Amino acid sequence: MGLSNESIQLVSKLRAKQIDVMKSRDSEHIFVGGPSHQDCEELADRYSRRGFAYASSALDLEKLNEILAVLESSHEWGMVTCRSGRMLGAPPADYQAYSPSEKRALLEDAYLAANNEFSCFREKLWSHDNQLVGEANSCENLRADTAFGDQRFAGFLSAITKEESVSLVDIEVTRYSWGHFSSFSNFASDDGSFDVIVGLSPDWFLDWGGLIEIRDHLGSVERAYSPEMGNITVVSRLRPWAISHVNDLALRPANFINLRFATSPQ
Repeated sequence: MGLSNESIQLVSKLRAKQIDVMKSRDSEHIFVGGPSHQDCEELADRYSRRGFAYASSALDLEKLNEILAVLESSHEWGMVTCRSGRMLGAPPADYQAYSPSEKRALLEDAYLAANNEFSCFREKLWSHDNQLVGEANSCENLRADTAFGDQRFAGFLSAITKEESVSLVDIEVTRYSWGHFSSFSNFASDDGSFDVIVGLSPDWFLDWGGLIEIRDHLGSVERAYSPEMGNITVVSRLRPWAISHVNDLALRPANFINLRFATSPQ
């Protein structure tokens, strides 16, 4: 799928930015499958100072591989993009009916919009009632199977964020193929809520793009993290984050589970 010269130039700039970010990336490797007190304290310190924390190999890889197998065999992938400040979605039947030229036009519109406002182009797992499900899994089952909604995982997140009570309020599975991206959001919230981005991309190479980027107060990329299988990034809703565009080197899509947690007043 070809892009216009203007879009190609923008892609080149984005790719150059990714290379710069990778040269200065963090090398944090904390295993939290059974987090020690020291692990949690170290992550909590990072979250307190920065508003985000990253841990590699943090979740049960066997369960994540089961989820990935379901996603790879699913035909329930729709599309989410943004136009003129409005989020637009196409359910699977509509998205699959788009011609290559129609998809290219939507992608180019998303790139051009990214110069001035939040924009994105990504695939999202849908169900017939527009709620996220796996092929044979309800949203509730997906939470239980991966322990995203249980008290152990919530307790781990409470230890990192220092929030007394956290609860899962939204879950979304997304897929980023060639050219797909999500720019920095401007949906800041100071209510203590936070996002958890779970990587579902085995054997991912950093120079493929699809990185989780965190922006600093000057508007520059402060950190960029891999979507590798089992990695998690916990980000305060006060910190803008993005998924960098997946470039033409990528041999497969980047997959994510995006979780949103609310906190109770203390």
